[in-house]
Amino acid sequence: MARKAMSGKLTIKDIFKVDGSGVPYLKLVIYGPSLAGKTSMLTVYNVLRKVEDPETIYSSLKKIDDPSGRTIFYDQSTFELPKGQGVSVPKLRYQVWTVAGQKRHYIQRKVVLEGADGLIFMFDPSKNMWDDNVESLAELISLKGDALGKSLPFIIVLNKIDMP
Repeated sequence: MARKAMSGKLTIKDIFKVDGSGVPYLKLVIYGPSLAGKTSMLTVYNVLRKVEDPETIYSSLKKIDDPSGRTIFYDQSTFELPKGQGVSVPKLRYQVWTVAGQKRHYIQRKVVLEGADGLIFMFDPSKNMWDDNVESLAELISLKGDALGKSLPFIIVLNKIDMP
């Protein structure tokens, strides 16, 4: 992603995407099978940010869901690094998106993944979810190919490990 500027020095725009006001940002996507806890993770993170440092919430949590509360397109919120963090970047925003995990929402997942700078794969270690995890991870690999883990960093988060 880093490109050298004409002057030979790297600028913020060479390293990060910038929003309309010139503030650099990253797009993180939480991906995984249906009911793995993607929306719950973003919701809890949003609540923690409100309690710990409300100034770090740049935009409120947006959810596009059905009447039962299941995500049908995405959930999204934008945060800022707390003041005083990052010496050379005075302000950095990060958007956190979730995808709809139900199999019928493949196109929506593909759209949400566009422009991602990092991925969190939400893995549900329940025995009955193994096949869904594998299928979802295989889909992610088919969509992102060789970029996954190279130019597109990702982590795997095990959720619900406290449940029997």
